[in-house]
Order: sequence, then C-alpha cells, then structure tokens
Amino acid sequence: MLKIGDFSKFTKISIHMLRHYDEIDLLKPIKIDEDSGYRYYSEEQIPFANRIQLLKLMGFSLPNIKQMLQNYSNEDELQKYFDMQLSDKQDEMKKLKSQVRLLEKAIVSLNERKNPLNYSILVKELPKRLVISYRGIISDYNQEGILWNALNEQTAGRNIKYKNPSFDVAIIHSTDTSELIDVEVQKVIETNVKSIDNVICKEIPATKVAVVAYQGDYEQLETIYEEMAKWLSENEYELNGEIMNVYHISPKITNNQNEFLTEVCFPIKAV
Repeated sequence: MLKIGDFSKFTKISIHMLRHYDEIDLLKPIKIDEDSGYRYYSEEQIPFANRIQLLKLMGFSLPNIKQMLQNYSNEDELQKYFDMQLSDKQDEMKKLKSQVRLLEKAIVSLNERKNPLNYSILVKELPKRLVISYRGIISDYNQEGILWNALNEQTAGRNIKYKNPSFDVAIIHSTDTSELIDVEVQKVIETNVKSIDNVICKEIPATKVAVVAYQGDYEQLETIYEEMAKWLSENEYELNGEIMNVYHISPKITNNQNEFLTEVCFPIKAV
C-alpha cells in the first residue's frame, strides 16, 4: 500500500485533490486508518489515476470523467465522448481565433489614431453589365471563398468569355438572422450564357454608387462602413440597394494582403 503522500508523488495529483476525488467517489482509497484518518492507496490504482489526469488534460469535466471511467472498456461510448469533446474544442478554438483577431484589430486601431486612415469617397455610376452569379449562405465573411469556388466549379468548361480586365463582385444581401450571411458573387461576362443549376446569368442595370477604393486586407471594411455612414448623412444621401465589394486584386491573384485592391460600392440616392 502507498500512503496518500507517496501516491500523490507517483500520480502527480495533489493531496488536496485526492481528498476531493474521494469525496466525489471518483478515486477512493483502498483503506482509511480508523484512528488517524490517513488514506492509503494501492499501486494498482496508479493507472486509473493516470487516466483521470489524461482526461483532465483533454478538457473533460470531473462529472464527465466519472461517467467515462465507469464505461472505459466500452470503446463505442468512449468514441462518442471523444468526438463530442473534439467538436466542442474546435468551436472554442474558432471563438478564440476570432477574439485574437479582434484584439489585434483593436491594437491596430489604437495605433492608427495617431495616423488615421483617410479614405477618398467618390460618387460614380457603375455601368450596365452582364454577369453570371452564384448565391449562397455562409456563417462567416471569411467563407466567401467557398462561393467563388462553387461558381468556378459550376462554370468550368463552359467556354464563357469573361470581361478583361476581370470585374468580380460580391454582394451582401439582407438576412433575417445574425448568424448567417446571404452573399452573392458575380463575374462580369461579355456574352449571354444559359443559366444552369445555381449559376444564374442576368443583366444588372447601371447603378449610382458612392465608392471607397482602398488597398490592403479586408479588416478595414468595418472602418470604411463607419466612415460611409457618416458621409451619407453629411451629404444627404441614403442607401439604395445592397453593398457591393468589387475585387480588382484579390486572393486569386496574390497571397499578399497588402496588395489587395478593392472598391466598396454603396448604391445611393438623394434624400
């Protein structure tokens, strides 16, 4: 038998935690001295204690660990726990990455207050154009590439003549849920083609827009939206349609975010 102090050294579980495990019936000593109240453990309990430590490192709660150890030989049940935990941790990782991006952006914004970005806002008319489009629902703006890939896959081999230089547009449509984003991606083409499945060919009328052209990553979009909201109010305009991003230099051309060239177009009309 091992005294609780020695068992603690072998398993790297503190004496305090071993007492807690005893209280919740997770890991009980094989003997408690009636006179001193001292706890004793067996060498055979060390592997069991190590399982507890491993499951804790995986992020499982003590109640879950207790249930898992009761069915530890049932591999199917164990697999379910592992799959659920993996899914939960992947969701947590996404949230953490999002929080890191927000913190990084906040730091950049603080630094930019000393040297604020100045965006030039121009009013112009986007000409009438013929496009092929693909529309879908995504859960994050970073997933827009999924829609572009779908459009490219469904138009491959169709001998479509695209406008040169390319004129690629993403339109953010209104949506009734805050968790999903309705986005349409479009490519301007020279001649009419037949609509097939989810790829639609259509003509877009000329549109009066207020435009911000900028170079760099897409993290600037939020600031641009804020600036445009102020500009519209100050110049007696209001939105008259869905906001569009026109990509002149995009990830399909370069991986260097500093080289991205985008026009953010806000359809407008006088108030």
